[in-house]
Amino acid sequence: MWMQMPCTSERTGTEQRGVLYRADIREIAAMLSERYAQRMDMVYLDPPALTRRMAYAKECIGVQGYRGEAAFVRRMPQADNRFTGKQSAYLSFVQEVTALAKTMLKPTGCLYMHAPQGMTAEMKMICDTVFGKRNCVNEIIWHYGAGGQAQNGYARRHDTIYLYQKSKKRYFNAKAVGMPRGAEKRNNLKRNVGADGRVYFSTRVGGKEYRYYADALVPPDDVWMDISDLQHKDPERCGYDTQKPEALMARLLSASCPEDGWAADLFCGSGALPVAAAKQGKHFLAVDTSDWALWLTRKRLDEQQTGYCYERMAGAMQQRVPAAFRLQADKAGYQVEVCGFGGPREALPKDQGNGPQQISWEQVWLQQAPVQNTGTEPVEQDMRWVDGIAVGYWDADKMKVSNGVSRTARHPEISTRFFLPHGTGRPCVRITDTQGREGTFVWEPEGR
Repeated sequence: MWMQMPCTSERTGTEQRGVLYRADIREIAAMLSERYAQRMDMVYLDPPALTRRMAYAKECIGVQGYRGEAAFVRRMPQADNRFTGKQSAYLSFVQEVTALAKTMLKPTGCLYMHAPQGMTAEMKMICDTVFGKRNCVNEIIWHYGAGGQAQNGYARRHDTIYLYQKSKKRYFNAKAVGMPRGAEKRNNLKRNVGADGRVYFSTRVGGKEYRYYADALVPPDDVWMDISDLQHKDPERCGYDTQKPEALMARLLSASCPEDGWAADLFCGSGALPVAAAKQGKHFLAVDTSDWALWLTRKRLDEQQTGYCYERMAGAMQQRVPAAFRLQADKAGYQVEVCGFGGPREALPKDQGNGPQQISWEQVWLQQAPVQNTGTEPVEQDMRWVDGIAVGYWDADKMKVSNGVSRTARHPEISTRFFLPHGTGRPCVRITDTQGREGTFVWEPEGR
């Protein structure tokens, strides 16, 4: 029969390029400082905002939700995006994580501190304390251009990102982020065309000629206006309230993380940095306390077929999930079918105006119901609440994924039947719901 089991680790792909930790960063700081001491080429910190305003995320329910039908899309409170304590506790928390980042960095490594709005001075002071004032390399202004019109002041349309080095040995690849100088005339320089057809600008100083070629790569300065924020309908949008564009992360990685290097994001969010690192063939480490944030990250990594290890640390246990499956064996492996999910539930509201806020999640997902082998008995099935399924093999509280699927805007449909080739261990199934909560089930042959 199928038994629900607590799963502490899940491995996807034949080669794991990185690791994701579902944990409170404070609870695993000692482990990270020991296991990853001086292993990171770059650490990116985007701390939660010090605010009592609730942050929200977009939850899509089934195919209808991913197609934009209003009754199947709702705003989900995402409290992990905020810090509700006192300012002194908040600053102490950020300083602890910044100190951890320094421990994890190689001597050639660097820190990017993405300062929350209204806290730039405090973040600068923390970084000066931990890294030393002389190790501040840049104060980067990311002018993203989006935002509303201000009535009583100037519109806020930029973020501040501080770059700190651990030592003067810091790695920095200027060519990787360079852009052509361009053929536009600047200052009083004279425009010329060389014998090789290359356009250049020249000036003479003290009898010596200086040439600046139009196609030469010039590193960007510390004001970035060429990377826009993600618009409401941007295809990259995944519904996370404070999502950062991959282009921003790609620039930081290109400049400060060498080929096959390691980059860490200790406030992972929707996973822009791990995804950008994977696309560049680099290793990544990411931490977050939110099931849903890490589920978004995993879906984005799965979509580009990147292997990774997902670790659930102490205090991040899975929910009790009522579900049932069928398992049929043949010479090549197993056929796994999801044949039952959930118990008695409220129907989705038909009234577009009321929306799905009426749904009771206690009735839909968190019932304390036993999981039983259904055999051939018909079982009620409502797959709208399922956002992802994976099948694989179980060994010592760990799951090795062999096959799976998750809903995305491109592929909102989800299959209920999966082929599982013969492997080592017991067959297991992982189900993830629309809020990123999970349950893992292991096949326990009767008579054992």
